Amino acid sequence: MKVSKTELYEIVFTVTRILMQRSPHLSRMCNVTWRSRLQSLSRNGLLRKLQFLINHSDLRTIVKCFNRRLFANDPDILCILYNEIVRRGLQDAVYVENISRTYMKLSGNVPLNFY
Repeated sequence: MKVSKTELYEIVFTVTRILMQRSPHLSRMCNVTWRSRLQSLSRNGLLRKLQFLINHSDLRTIVKCFNRRLFANDPDILCILYNEIVRRGLQDAVYVENISRTYMKLSGNVPLNFY
């Protein structure tokens, strides 16, 4: 089920706040002007911003946000998460097993067997 634009805005804003504490690079990039422009973006624009944030975050933060249910079961968000995990070559890691299984279940593919 896709989340609405306002819910997606809240997700992007929360992820921005979490990541700015850990990354000096993102603190400079995601300044007040960047955050204020988020409200005027479309859903696709917000998804691109979320993808930018996920690409610049560490795996621990991604898993932490997922386990806290910050990323809803939106197929677009899960696709972004899974593609980032695959890009890093960690799709078979036990650490990201929950994200991979959720993505596979939502996309209709056969779940991966990690054991």
